[in-house]
Amino acid sequence: MFGHLLELLIVGSVGIGAGIGLVLIFDRPRVLIAKKNIVASIDELKKTLHEKSELQKQLHVAQSDVDEITKSITQHSNEKQKIELLYDRQEELVSTNRVNADDAIVYGRGCEWVYLYTFDTQESLASERKQKHYPMKLGMSTQQNVIDRIQQQVSGNSTALSERALLKLAFRVNSSSHMERWMHKQLGKKGRKVSDSIGVEWYNTNPTEVEQLFRSYVLQFSTVSNKIVLEGDSSP
Repeated sequence: MFGHLLELLIVGSVGIGAGIGLVLIFDRPRVLIAKKNIVASIDELKKTLHEKSELQKQLHVAQSDVDEITKSITQHSNEKQKIELLYDRQEELVSTNRVNADDAIVYGRGCEWVYLYTFDTQESLASERKQKHYPMKLGMSTQQNVIDRIQQQVSGNSTALSERALLKLAFRVNSSSHMERWMHKQLGKKGRKVSDSIGVEWYNTNPTEVEQLFRSYVLQFSTVSNKIVLEGDSSP
């Protein structure tokens, strides 16, 4: 009897296997469709992961750009504050019989001076010739009154000059010698030194260029602890 049951079990197993085989044979299209769907899902997942990776890269680049912009804005803000301090000064210089300071502009609040002057003849000639640069004296002084220093220079021979010195710019700084040397160096690099001038420290320049040099000098050397153009003692 046991043998009979074993025989029936074997026959049943064979029948079941055959049934499954028939199902796989006759449902092959559905199997292929399922396989195709699985492959498509995997491809879509890979595509999504790739897109996510690209988005992360773009986000990183964008964040770097934002950081640079923020840094630039902060830098410009700090520069703006520094420059505004230079213009926060109302000071009129008094002209003399040798020095015309009526249109002179004063920057800074230091205790020494760097000044820029020329003569009306030089300025008028440059305008007539449409020249942007013309001879100008760029010097420094530690005297309390910058007009006195220029007066001394142009009064050496009272019969030699037919016109007054025309003061254009005056910078109040705490280290006039350092700033003067720096400005001379910058102008010298541009080949602006007047080589055939009888007097020293004469350069072919203009007030706009020298003012820009002053701004560059302040941004490069002035700090909270080194107030080169503000009230207080300090030196670069």
